[in-house]
Amino acid sequence: EEESITLKIHNSAVFTNYLGFRKYLDSVPQGKRIIIDLNNVKLIDHTFMENLHLFELEYHRKGGSVEIQGLEHQRPKSAHPLAVRVFEKDYAEKPQKIVLDARQKELEIFAKENDMAFRPLPIADSYEYANFRYFYGKKIRYRAHRLIKTIEQTRFEFADLLLWQTGDHLGGRQYRITVLTLTNVIDDVPLFVLQKGSSFDRLTQALGIGEEEVNFESYPLFSKSYYLTSLEAPQTRQFFTPALMTFFEQYIGSDFMIRSRDNRLMILKRDSALPLSDMKEMFELAKGLVVIIKQEHGKV
Repeated sequence: EEESITLKIHNSAVFTNYLGFRKYLDSVPQGKRIIIDLNNVKLIDHTFMENLHLFELEYHRKGGSVEIQGLEHQRPKSAHPLAVRVFEKDYAEKPQKIVLDARQKELEIFAKENDMAFRPLPIADSYEYANFRYFYGKKIRYRAHRLIKTIEQTRFEFADLLLWQTGDHLGGRQYRITVLTLTNVIDDVPLFVLQKGSSFDRLTQALGIGEEEVNFESYPLFSKSYYLTSLEAPQTRQFFTPALMTFFEQYIGSDFMIRSRDNRLMILKRDSALPLSDMKEMFELAKGLVVIIKQEHGKV
């Protein structure tokens, strides 16, 4: 169709034939709605699934969308998000209804209210977060409960991440956090970290290698309330225009952190899964932030 392209896969979807399939993916024009139909597949291995998720991420970053259909017709061989799946007639003919827990039901309502796609099932890819320094020393086991919406080419995605962090003495810990990523904000965002801060924070928080604190003497309220550091201090100083700092001054009472990477921003509040009230506040902040950034620095 004019705005969408459907790719139907038959028989086996395994690592030995993925390269051939990738040729079709590479020939698809950008900015379309891609439907990958797996309804007639007899076998899907983890390598093929992992590569599909990687393609999905890459294509979304360039302004398109990808929908994978038919996975419910194959029985997974384990609970892992990238488990091998095999077609079994009895399994395929039996409706596979997803039973939502209390949190998922809340998120489903929130998604409908904001015209967002809701994908509750866990997936194993973590490419979207790989380059954010926050995740150094942490392993993302999977992400789930994704809420996705694209507004004027910028993709907003909430996700609950299950993380494993290695500890020095206790062997590490496993925990969940909720993050909101914004992709395709503008072409290039300087590397920075913005979080609530005070004079005590400046004394107790050590800067990373190459990081520099960025202050604005003419905006004492912003500089007193926030702790802004950057690996690209001159570019960050230009990025934080008066309008942007005035915008953040409206959220002085909120506790959040914003990190940048390439054309993306990541917003989080604390090392835990967030209640819906915090997610609503974060979403409103993110939408307003994107509008200001595009007004000040131009669209993608």
